[in-house]
Amino acid sequence: MLNEKKTLLQTVLRIAILSIAVFLIILIVFGFIYFIPKIINTFSNLQQNIQQGITDMFSRKTNTRSKVATSTEATSTQTTSTTTPTTKETSTTTISKPASLSTPTSSPTPSPAPTIYANTNPVDIIFTNIQTGVVNRQTGIFTERNYYYKGERLAVRIQVKNTGGTATSLWSFKTWINNDIENAILSGTLPSIISNQTQTYVLGIDIPSDTYSENTTKITVTLDNKNLVRESNEQNNTTSVLMNQY
Repeated sequence: MLNEKKTLLQTVLRIAILSIAVFLIILIVFGFIYFIPKIINTFSNLQQNIQQGITDMFSRKTNTRSKVATSTEATSTQTTSTTTPTTKETSTTTISKPASLSTPTSSPTPSPAPTIYANTNPVDIIFTNIQTGVVNRQTGIFTERNYYYKGERLAVRIQVKNTGGTATSLWSFKTWINNDIENAILSGTLPSIISNQTQTYVLGIDIPSDTYSENTTKITVTLDNKNLVRESNEQNNTTSVLMNQY
């Protein structure tokens, strides 16, 4: 009888211990299921906060540098450009050569050295204005009009602007008359134009006597005809004007 009680007690004790072990296992499993996602989420949020802090720090540095670069660009442009009531131009270059020569001589106002700005928009040189007239052979003074007399040096005055975000390299031009594109009456290479600057050039042209007639002369000018400048738009580089001959 005593042995039976002892055996029963041992059995009950084992059941109790087993129940406690099962309860502990269930508790541990529940803890993992409940707390592990929260721990993972907490570490994930901490990592995101650290990454966001690093991004904000670099963003503030970048914004500061961009403001400094923009301020420098505005100051440089204001210093190197001269604004008149009607046109924005910094210098006027007069280019004149007899028709038999291909390389122009010029007396330009020195052009500012090319400046690279933070803005890296592609370069694009365009016509902003073109006028016809004649150039006095002795004084080099340009007189605007739409006609010329035999023996006069006719001329076109062009304004060229670089609308891109960086300075151009050296760039070429070509001028011909009456659709004779193969025979340039004036051509050459001109200095760099900085970003958003407008330059003015007077192209003096001597009409060969064998081409003179009492009619209308068509003058065509092409910018960067040798493609020395890589532009965002290569289709806006040619323009033509008409002058009456008397």
